[in-house]
Amino acid sequence: MSQLSRGTILQDRYRIVGLQAEGGTASVYLATRLGMEEEVRLAVKQFPAGTVPPAEFLNEVRVLFRLSHPNLPKVYDFFQEEGHYFLVTDFVDGQTLADLVQARGGSLDEDEVIEHGLAICAIFRYLHETPERVVHRDLKPGNLMLDADGRLKLIDFGIARALRGDGDTRGVHGFTESFSSPEQRLNLPADERSDIYSFGGTLYYLLRGVPPEQEFRRTLGGTRRRSVSRGLQRIVRRCLEADPEARFPSFAELERDLQAYRRLRRTTLGRRLKAGVGLAAVALLALLVRSVLAPTEFPLIGDSHALPGSRVAMHLALPPARLAATEPRLQWVIYDRQLPGEPVATFQGRAAISFEPPRPGIYRVEVRDGDRRISEVRELVVYQVVSVPAEVLLGQSVSLEVSPQVPESPGRSHRWRWSIADPQGQTVERVTDVPWLEYRFPAAGRYQINLAVLVRVEGAFDVMVASPPDAARLVETVLYHVPRPERIVSRSGFETAERGWPVNWTLVGQGVVHDPGEGRGGPGTVRLTDVLDERIYAITTLPAEGGSRYRVTVWARGRAVAPLGQQILEVQFRSMVDDRFVLPAQRVTHARSADFEWGQMSLEFALPDGVGANLELYLKALGRGTIWFDDFVVEVLDD
Repeated sequence: MSQLSRGTILQDRYRIVGLQAEGGTASVYLATRLGMEEEVRLAVKQFPAGTVPPAEFLNEVRVLFRLSHPNLPKVYDFFQEEGHYFLVTDFVDGQTLADLVQARGGSLDEDEVIEHGLAICAIFRYLHETPERVVHRDLKPGNLMLDADGRLKLIDFGIARALRGDGDTRGVHGFTESFSSPEQRLNLPADERSDIYSFGGTLYYLLRGVPPEQEFRRTLGGTRRRSVSRGLQRIVRRCLEADPEARFPSFAELERDLQAYRRLRRTTLGRRLKAGVGLAAVALLALLVRSVLAPTEFPLIGDSHALPGSRVAMHLALPPARLAATEPRLQWVIYDRQLPGEPVATFQGRAAISFEPPRPGIYRVEVRDGDRRISEVRELVVYQVVSVPAEVLLGQSVSLEVSPQVPESPGRSHRWRWSIADPQGQTVERVTDVPWLEYRFPAAGRYQINLAVLVRVEGAFDVMVASPPDAARLVETVLYHVPRPERIVSRSGFETAERGWPVNWTLVGQGVVHDPGEGRGGPGTVRLTDVLDERIYAITTLPAEGGSRYRVTVWARGRAVAPLGQQILEVQFRSMVDDRFVLPAQRVTHARSADFEWGQMSLEFALPDGVGANLELYLKALGRGTIWFDDFVVEVLDD
């Protein structure tokens, strides 16, 4: 593929510094952002025309935009230029674990492997526990980068898939053969356990310097290189089981097992030290171990996500013996990641603080003792959420608002990305320049709404701040039309019956009956059970005038409905003078299965001027299971 030369300008925003890596379908360049006082190093990933399907490029963008985690790359921009696709992310300057293993002579120390393994587990617990259930599908040592601060970063989401929605993992063959699961190689559906298999292959490589071998059960603990303890062998072997059911069911359980083994190793080491050496040697070894293992960066405990204006609490985990002497000298420094020069807040002489971040963004928090940083650098993500009305009506425009709203300030602007997942798991995305969105919910059911805010600061790079998965807003209220009494031209609650049929209704065929039991708002429903033929239905008729618009609504409930079952509301338009149909039939079909509670079905239509008709209104169901219909209403919508 043709390379971008040094100095190339993209989108009038990015200057190419040089080529960093090149693969079969993409090249990665180091770039800087134009118009900034200090150089900001970014990675620009180029997909030349024809080398990657647009859908695959957009998939990587969609997956990364929804994620917010310190061990994942952050996406700042994406665009198309001269037929090529470009993705702009953090530039991770460091060394892959694959390179580290080779630099160390072909294997890493077991304790180091365990620490890397726990870091990977934390990343994948986050990915798998997001609402989208992201499966990476290409976990390997070459996709794990240690940055300059020693933090592990997971890179390359080109073939990742979100299992929510259309997350079919078949048909994408971009995996790495040596680390991919058997189901991936056979192009079978892959879930979280495929990543667990690749995790086992990655640990195998860190321990042995080669990808998993077919006969790994004989070689993993052997003497070809340094031996591997039985406890770690057991964990790796379970990850590498050919049958997904035999692997760890989740990274949460895998992480617990690995943590327990780490504690066991440390306890066993302590017992061996006490049993094998004299008291003086034990004291000397204890001092050595303390000097080696004592952290130079103490952890910060507290909030990692917050809303603007909410109170954030953090404390520095200093040992009690050190706290009294050190606390008076402690200085907390909080930086805005987009403006790293001047801190936005400082606190003196305390081991614990609380403060209120003023606006959305990503902040870096650290603690210093004089000129030396003694804490880890902790990221605080300040995000916004969606405020939704208590009641939402189907088909009517609803104002969704950002909360809490923050006033604009000079040199700073925001854009908002709204992700609305419908009851079937399909996601609609909208982008606005204002902190609200006018939206019409198209169907009844439960919706999940996530929000991300793009923060732009003049002279700095952009950041995208997504709300965490547990901050998603749910529209739980069943969305429905509320008929206005003055509009109603026909209503049936099926409360009464004549000759076993509801008043003004005809029941056709076996399997459809009037049920006098409790309905949605009172006794009486139409019930259809195990209907496999559209010639079985309930029907009523109603004359309708030309030049008018109508809305028909009915409520449906189901029990033990088989997959692919259908609930159907249909209108046919028969002439008032003969048996011919004057307009094509209209219908709305819902495909709800299993057990579901009352939900509304709605159909709107208009009769042309001068074309009156006898409306034939049908209630149908197809498939095994039982469907109840209730509260049937016809409205005229002339106003």
